[in-house]
Amino acid sequence: MREYSEVGVVKCDFKFAPFSSSGDRRELRQSSEEKDYSRMLENSIARSIRLELYPKSVINIHVLVIQSCGGVLAAAITCASIALAHAGIECYDMVAACSAVRLGDVLALDPSEVESVGGNANMTLAYMPNLDKITHVTQAGRLIGVQSTDSIDLCVGGCKTLFKMMKQCLLTDAEKK
Repeated sequence: MREYSEVGVVKCDFKFAPFSSSGDRRELRQSSEEKDYSRMLENSIARSIRLELYPKSVINIHVLVIQSCGGVLAAAITCASIALAHAGIECYDMVAACSAVRLGDVLALDPSEVESVGGNANMTLAYMPNLDKITHVTQAGRLIGVQSTDSIDLCVGGCKTLFKMMKQCLLTDAEKK
């Protein structure tokens, strides 16, 4: 960074490839949806990094979605967290993210794009399992009373399962070296 900062800064750039989803091709310029995803990714990940150890530094995270089949924000958060851990960036904990959708009276974890569009409400949650802290929640649609807590519990359970797989991938990679 040009100006002095006592703590590091996280910058995220989220982009869909023009051919990433069926239908119309996406523009090359960053859309408002991509800007929102960049901001949400930045907020989710920045809370997990020990930024005080990186004064006057910028940690850049670039995400390019090649194929979009639903749950892209959750996948991007999870992948960015694994990449940071693999790169040796000190974090308080890894961040796992899951999304859920309400289809009528049923909650489904990790919905496809068709399920997300056809659902009554969507939720994406980013979670640090070791610290038992949520770093980000995004909800679209209406969840009434118990449905909200059930959706959060479903996503947290999914994040805990995903975290075990993330940890195993890093351990397997470390054993190869």
